[in-house]
Amino acid sequence: MRRSRRKRGVSDVVATIILLAMTVTLFSAIFAFVTTFPRPPAQNSNQFQATLVYGGTSGSPVVVGVNITHLAGPSVPSTASVYLKSALHPTQCPFTGAVPVSQGIGSTAWSLGQVWVGNFASFPACGGTYAGDSLSDNITVYIINQNNMIFTVVLPGQGIGTPPAITSVRYSPDPLATGTQFWVNATIVGSVKPNSVYLNLGSAPGFPAPVKMTYFASSGTWSYAGSGIAQSGIYSGFINATGTSGQTTASGLTITVVSAGGMFASIAATPTSGQTPLSVSFSATVGGANGTLSFQWMFGDGSPSVTSPNPWTSHTYTTLGSFLASVVVTDSSGHQATASVTISVTPPDLVYGVTTANNHNVAYGCVYSYSGWNCPNIFYRVWNNGSFSVIIQGTEYANGSSSGNVATDSVGPMTLTAGQSTGQMTAFSGFQPSQTDTYTFTLILTVTQQSTGAFVGYIHQTVTVSITG
Repeated sequence: MRRSRRKRGVSDVVATIILLAMTVTLFSAIFAFVTTFPRPPAQNSNQFQATLVYGGTSGSPVVVGVNITHLAGPSVPSTASVYLKSALHPTQCPFTGAVPVSQGIGSTAWSLGQVWVGNFASFPACGGTYAGDSLSDNITVYIINQNNMIFTVVLPGQGIGTPPAITSVRYSPDPLATGTQFWVNATIVGSVKPNSVYLNLGSAPGFPAPVKMTYFASSGTWSYAGSGIAQSGIYSGFINATGTSGQTTASGLTITVVSAGGMFASIAATPTSGQTPLSVSFSATVGGANGTLSFQWMFGDGSPSVTSPNPWTSHTYTTLGSFLASVVVTDSSGHQATASVTISVTPPDLVYGVTTANNHNVAYGCVYSYSGWNCPNIFYRVWNNGSFSVIIQGTEYANGSSSGNVATDSVGPMTLTAGQSTGQMTAFSGFQPSQTDTYTFTLILTVTQQSTGAFVGYIHQTVTVSITG
């Protein structure tokens, strides 16, 4: 009996060891298989800036080309392609096919600081001639490298038609009692196609949607008169309009409907938008209530709510974004009414720029002779009129019109405090060209917020310097 138990125990141990060995072997095989998966391709980090080039006569200017500057990221091979698409003339050259990168840079790779010059008349598809494109055209730029789109932008022409803008939407009375006639009014700026402004309140029960709004020249507003909404609630809708050029625009609105003879509330905020830190004053108006009132204020930014017997309060927003601020009013009978308003908080303005001068305060120009360098170093002046400190750093490139790329230099980092009127950054200390030429200095800087490291924007500046013997 003991011998039988001993044999069974040994068998269990052996089985466990075999099971563990098989498990280890299985996981090793899975790991080896997973490691054979290809790594995902590196994410593209190219940055470009595109602008339209205008030509023709002063009386009838036209679009004659597109220039694209390589601001950041790896070099783009000359085998990559640039596609230009016209909204008005999709079948006209040069908008019918790809243009090789080499067509606009004349070198083997598109390097940082280089400008891709897209002169339409020089494209093979145009046969050496091009009359120019309409100023009112939208031209879309695509850059394709190895079947990947690394950049796209829409360049609107100078005379491009813009859609109308709905600048205000309001309804009365506010709040609206059930079954009561009401009016919705909108102010629209810009040219509007006749019979093209509609109100849609499809979320409200029994409300026809959409309904046409009528223009009243005496007040300059578009209006709709409704016979009433049967049930209380908060209903969302929108107004849409079509411009004379066919562009459409829309704006939303929210209508609060309360029971006839019941309690209602409205909320006002001053201001409703601004830069952080934004201090906002709130006030509430209440009707149909009994006895004393209690106001619970909620600001929508994650801060604690505030309960007070007063129909007013204030709050400072330090977080960027749009927030729905609300007030819940409760009377002595326990009846409640709610009202809300949207607060938009934007980042503070940062105003920065670049000017250039040399040490003798001559705008652009210096003289180099073969006996020595007779020109002082060029430097950049940068200023910050914003409300927070920034760090500015980047790269500068010197490109000779006949000699190609001749130098690259790092610029910065430099810290500008809030409101600092000037900072100086030396350009190419000791740079001495080997021949007379016209050099283009391209400065590409990155601006970040000093306290948080948050990206603020780019500074892109080009300076031309003539070197004469």
